[in-house]
Amino acid sequence: KPQIIERVVAYDSGQLVSLGIRIGDAVVAGQEVGSLDDDDQRHRYEVAKIRAKDTSAVRRAEARLNLQQARYADAQDRRRRRLINENGLNQYAAEMAAAQAELDAARIAAELNQLELARTEAALEKRKLRSPIAGIVLEVAKAPGDMIGKGTVVARIGDPRAVTLAASLPKKVLEAIGENGTLPLKLADGRIIQASVLSVGEAVKGHPDLLHVELAPSSSVAHNLSLTEVSLITLPA
Repeated sequence: KPQIIERVVAYDSGQLVSLGIRIGDAVVAGQEVGSLDDDDQRHRYEVAKIRAKDTSAVRRAEARLNLQQARYADAQDRRRRRLINENGLNQYAAEMAAAQAELDAARIAAELNQLELARTEAALEKRKLRSPIAGIVLEVAKAPGDMIGKGTVVARIGDPRAVTLAASLPKKVLEAIGENGTLPLKLADGRIIQASVLSVGEAVKGHPDLLHVELAPSSSVAHNLSLTEVSLITLPA
């Protein structure tokens, strides 16, 4: 069994429309393994993306401000030459200030559009189910079509780098290898691996000379072990 088990959890509620994993599948951290219905969230995201890309209001406001700044500069020159009075110059100044305010408002609206895009993108991401770690699928608890709530556990993933094995070993073997010793084990598929004893439990019912033990395979082979149940572990001949 793996020592590290993480859950694939739904971060929103809705109908599970896809789930592309089965028990025994290998997954990587962050891999999308399923999704909830997302028609509404995707529509809002697409609309927000169009609005965020539209910079026409800012460009129009910038063009208007540039025009008003040029007109004001010309008005200042005419005022120095006494071609217009102070009231006339003030009118150009007011028009320039209004253009600046229009540009400020357009820029704020553009920033709000970017925030809305980020919000809708996050909402769309919450409809996806991702593996929190790299590992092997140990359990699949839901199926496409199921209605699930926020926080529902959809699957469990085990880290193959932290696997332990449950076995029953003779007392004499445990006494021979000592407290921190290692021993070879033959797995059901014929492989022989080295493992150390993590813990020793009670005797096997009906077999007082056999003890339940938890074994840790060497790090060089742990990542290659199946995280499904090991049906046979024996001492090699």
